[in-house]
Amino acid sequence: MHAMPPARARGARRSAAVLPASAAAGPPGTWTRLTDPATGGTTEWSSFARTGDGVLHVAWRRGNVADPNRDDLVHTPVAPNGAAAASTPIVTSWGIIGRSAIVADPAVGLRVLVGGQATTTTGAPNEWLSTATSADGGATWALSAADVARGVLANEGPTAAVVDPTGAVFSVFGAVRVHRGLVAPADSETIPSFQARCCGGYANLAATESGQVWLAWHSAGNDAASRGILYQAVDPATGGPSGASARAARATREPPRQPVALAALRTRPGVLLAYPTPAGRLEVLDVVSGAVRPQGAGRGNSKVALAADGTGRAWLAWRTRDGRIAARRSNVGATAWGAIVRVPPARGTSTVSTLVASAQDDRLDLVAQLQVLRGSSPDTGTAAWHTQVRPGLTLVVAPSSVRSATGGVVRFRVLDAGDPVAGARVRVGSRTRVTDAAGRASLAISDGAPAGVRAATASRSGYVPAVGSFRVR
Repeated sequence: MHAMPPARARGARRSAAVLPASAAAGPPGTWTRLTDPATGGTTEWSSFARTGDGVLHVAWRRGNVADPNRDDLVHTPVAPNGAAAASTPIVTSWGIIGRSAIVADPAVGLRVLVGGQATTTTGAPNEWLSTATSADGGATWALSAADVARGVLANEGPTAAVVDPTGAVFSVFGAVRVHRGLVAPADSETIPSFQARCCGGYANLAATESGQVWLAWHSAGNDAASRGILYQAVDPATGGPSGASARAARATREPPRQPVALAALRTRPGVLLAYPTPAGRLEVLDVVSGAVRPQGAGRGNSKVALAADGTGRAWLAWRTRDGRIAARRSNVGATAWGAIVRVPPARGTSTVSTLVASAQDDRLDLVAQLQVLRGSSPDTGTAAWHTQVRPGLTLVVAPSSVRSATGGVVRFRVLDAGDPVAGARVRVGSRTRVTDAAGRASLAISDGAPAGVRAATASRSGYVPAVGSFRVR
């Protein structure tokens, strides 16, 4: 027997529950439960990948229905509109399953890398780090008998995986070792570690369209200088370290308990790294240019996630100080960030344990591990939930007040991460104006208008509305 992955202790009995065959999509902000706490599935983050048709493919572990002391790895597709379809098994009735990472691989369709053991027999196939592929969108899966990597570190499973533009598969697992390709080395401990001294983890990978691969991880070094969030380029030819590592100077030293937030922009250069400071303030660092952009989201934030869409924008999501979830979208190039959108909590849940994100061009998909409250269906425990978030509008109102005696003109500007939004409707009472190509609209206030505060709302299809106000005095 090999050392088992730390995600779950062996031998714990679990009831065998089955999820509904499918779930109807709700509007953004509606939560759908993807996994069942009654199966004793992972309390860690979920792995997912998006294919060219916009479908989000989520891989997660559950107890085997026939024998709850064994493990299944399951795939759940989520349509672009947020509808979760029926789950399909990737592998079933394994002795133990650790972490897994799913990627869209142009060579085969979908690929999953999974740590664990199919059986308890030493020397049997699939006893370290295995791979399974699907050419039909996850409906059926083929398991390779050959291990992708061997050794105790590989057996724990990957925290992340990416496919670069050449089709090379990169995975990162125990002690921050990056493995390039699908051919197993003699032992995973022979792979060079990016972590010079004990100990590192929660690693994430990002690949740019130009072929760069970057790694970020949390270092729990023994001295203050080596603790915190580190990042480094990966040699695309070998998977080994390239250049020197650097530390995000203002990042918290505390472990994130989920993969470090890292994402490569599309159609634009830039690899973004997000983290909370020791006070829980949020920052986004471009590891290529070195630019740091504070997010102004207050203190006490954690569980940070990043995602890049296909237009060159990025999304940032996090757990707020009061335990809720918030998100915001950037402009193209991620040099400015839009309004913060508060995400309503899933009914019957409490603590946000982990949070991961994937972006479409018009919305963000979030998968969060949420604590299911006692008495909620189907059982107390932690389950993965999915929701979507639309970007938020910003409404600028000027001047802030006009005199009733003389009247005046109130001007509005509607923005999306600093960019003007044309065709937005600005409503004040029963009066509505539509913004022009510059995102501008105006409203005349006649002389003698009653004094008081006027509320203004800006809305446009595909966005969360913004509110503002002005005073007639």
